[in-house]
Amino acid sequence: MTEYTPTVESVRVTRGVAGQLAADVTLSYDYGSGPVRVTSGFVGSVYGGPVTAIGSETDEGFQVVRGWQVRVTDPDRYGDFATDPKAWVERFYA
Repeated sequence: MTEYTPTVESVRVTRGVAGQLAADVTLSYDYGSGPVRVTSGFVGSVYGGPVTAIGSETDEGFQVVRGWQVRVTDPDRYGDFATDPKAWVERFYA
């Protein structure tokens, strides 16, 4: 099975109410016929706790599931989401 590694194009961090942090991510995958952009995100808290990966979509016409949410197992292995969400996202996709 071929494994494709994404390139993180951008990470936009938004601080919400009650300590919520949201990281909106734009990725690109190169499947050999040119890059495909995918957007997704992560939500966590400045107070620690779980990090949740949220829905994905593409702008290239590929069918994907939208609106899913899944808790990231052992998020601390990628660093501290609360301290530096952008670096955390880059390590997640490395």
